[in-house]
Parts: sequence; structure tokens; C-alpha cells
Amino acid sequence: MPPHPHLHHRQPDPAHVPQGNRKHPEQQTVVIDAPAVPPKERIDTQFVNVESDNYQRAHEQARQQVVRRYPGSQEILEAELSLTHQFLSGQ
Repeated sequence: MPPHPHLHHRQPDPAHVPQGNRKHPEQQTVVIDAPAVPPKERIDTQFVNVESDNYQRAHEQARQQVVRRYPGSQEILEAELSLTHQFLSGQ
């Protein structure tokens, strides 16, 4: 098939041809003056057991309210607190 009269075939510009397709690849050294890459920060997520006395504080406030509402319950609550401390000491 003859070429179209209005189209002309040109050779591709070597700068626009991918490196692997060049007939005679040129070796070029490119030097870039840039600051060093900062080290990557490693973020680790680990669960750590932290003892909290929130329950103890809440229980103490509840005991105080029970004593105020029911004055005769103070001895029972003191006994409950003593037994709780004995149980924790035995662990």
C-alpha cells in the first residue's frame, strides 16, 4: 500500500524513545544534589497493662452514699471492706 500523500514518516526523537527500545543506548550518569532522606519512623502499637484504681474509688464513693442513706449498714460495709482487703492480700 503506498503511503498517503499528506502524511510524512519521520524518525522518532531518541529522547522520547523508551530506554529499552533505543538501538544504541547511551549511558548517562545523573547526579542529584539533594539532602539525605530522613530515617523512617517506626510506630509500634502494643497494649500495656496499666493498673487503675477507678473501681476502688467508685466503690468507696458508693459505700459512703450507702452509709449516708442507711446508717445501720456501716458495720456491714466495714466488714465487706475488711474481707476484700483480706482476699486481695491472699492473691
